[in-house]
Amino acid sequence: MRNNRFSKLTGNGVELYVDAIEVRIQGGGFDYMYGFVNEKDEIVIPYKYQFVEAVLGDLAIVAEDEKEKGWKIINAKGEIVYEYDELNWFDDELKAAVCLNGKWGVINERCEVVCPIKYEDVCWFDEKIFIVRQGGKWGAVNYQDEVVYEFQYDDFEGSVGWLGADLIKGRIRHKPIFRVRLGDKWGFINTNFTPVCEFKYDNADELNDDGYAKVKIGDKVGIVDETGNEILPPKYKSSTYSISRNSLELQDGKLFGWFDSKSKYLCKPKYDEISEWNSIFIVKLNGKYGIVRADGTELCPLQYDELVKWWCYGRNEAVYKVQIGEKWGVIDVNTGEYIFEPIYDEISDNDECCTQTLRIGDKWGYIYLGESKNIVSDIIYDEIKCNGQVVAYRLGDKWGVHFILDSDSWDPEGGCAIEDDVKVIDLFECKYDACESGRWGRVYYLSLSLNGKCGYFSVSRKDCSIKMICEHKYDEICFDIDGMAAIRIGEKWGYIDREGNTICEIKYDDVRHSAQPLCYDYGREDFEYPHLIAVCIGNKWGFINTQGEEFCEFKFDRVERWTSEYDGDWYVAYIGEQKYELSEDGLKFEPRD
Repeated sequence: MRNNRFSKLTGNGVELYVDAIEVRIQGGGFDYMYGFVNEKDEIVIPYKYQFVEAVLGDLAIVAEDEKEKGWKIINAKGEIVYEYDELNWFDDELKAAVCLNGKWGVINERCEVVCPIKYEDVCWFDEKIFIVRQGGKWGAVNYQDEVVYEFQYDDFEGSVGWLGADLIKGRIRHKPIFRVRLGDKWGFINTNFTPVCEFKYDNADELNDDGYAKVKIGDKVGIVDETGNEILPPKYKSSTYSISRNSLELQDGKLFGWFDSKSKYLCKPKYDEISEWNSIFIVKLNGKYGIVRADGTELCPLQYDELVKWWCYGRNEAVYKVQIGEKWGVIDVNTGEYIFEPIYDEISDNDECCTQTLRIGDKWGYIYLGESKNIVSDIIYDEIKCNGQVVAYRLGDKWGVHFILDSDSWDPEGGCAIEDDVKVIDLFECKYDACESGRWGRVYYLSLSLNGKCGYFSVSRKDCSIKMICEHKYDEICFDIDGMAAIRIGEKWGYIDREGNTICEIKYDDVRHSAQPLCYDYGREDFEYPHLIAVCIGNKWGFINTQGEEFCEFKFDRVERWTSEYDGDWYVAYIGEQKYELSEDGLKFEPRD
């Protein structure tokens, strides 16, 4: 696969291109190795490099080993022209900080040494000087390697500390002042290495993009500007590591405030609580919550008894639930305006569903928050169950189903039947005894009970078209993965697929949902553990696969199903107190401690 990100490597009358091949790495998995090919895709320089950092006309910067970091500069013949232990290349500056035998210097785009390779650390920020460390002290030299600023500082921009000295090797971005340490105290110098403030701080952050930095004396923080002047003396505590998101939290005793470097606004500590979201502060004072912008603008008065993030699916964290007295509403904290007035006794909070329920008294409704349009139903239902775009509702003892068709929520692979609109479709009339729903991929599945018997239906997310999978003939339907369902007639269970075809006959006394452990052994990329369903005959448990084939004999006294975000779903089976788990080869259940 030719990599066109790189320039041509020229020389010997040929033009070469970077190319890559996939190789298996130790422990499994794949990586890329790079080489150089000509216009005919003939290999000229073998695929032996883990990195091709830059191609500079007739030279290329490459490395063979990621761990050793043995950097080489080669020509179009593949011959090594220069070799370094470490190298940090900067495309926009056309320079690289290089290390040889523990000493650092700088080379340019022609791979010429422009700062001798003799310093303990090196960095630059203009075309006049290099900032270097020698004998444990920082100073500066020009391009003739003449000392222009004496070696006197013990740290420069935090290069020596818990982040390690490697932080500094290379370019330093342009700033009016830099933080430096003299002895055990920090201060700031300008670009002429002239101190702009007293060296008195126990710690100091680098200048942020707005030109402010946090400083610290003991456990108290303050703020300096880009001239080194203190605009806030170190007198407050702060749990904020630096001026993140332009704001620094301040604490004075039990009161909280902040400094916003973008607007230069200082809110001295006066609130009982504060929490920040995207330059907006949720504040609490005297038991009431309100919303204030980082610049001090009040978006809404402090009038709410509760103000909490509303994790509604498809909406960002700017949406909050608010409570006044016993009533709830929803507010957009970016504007301070209500999305829904606080008139409800209850608003659900399901972060996996784009539809939420509302209650006033003993009646329910639902809301759907789309990108282009919000839907609010009447509060007339006796019960509501939401699953994405499917809303099952109960009136009296009968159930019906609405479907919300939204052009903004369709699956990109499936398309949508409408454009720029949201519609509520009356999917099933209100006549069913019970309703359950599930969702897999672009399809919803419904179990609808009529006259005591359940039928199985699928509904397309694209256009809400309905397909009957099987008629009303089961006593119970429980959904499983990929549209499979456990079905019950009388006291016996079986399984069907999403087309209604029989996976296993209805003969089992009990079932559990299917489970499949994930395989993270990278040496076995093609390996997949079986999907198993636990089933019971008599008082003994066994397992079948998703084709209905029996996986093992029915000998277990009980089974437990476990779910893990990283390991998938798996079963643990027991004979007495002896535990059994699926073997590593996925072929049997074996005893485990």
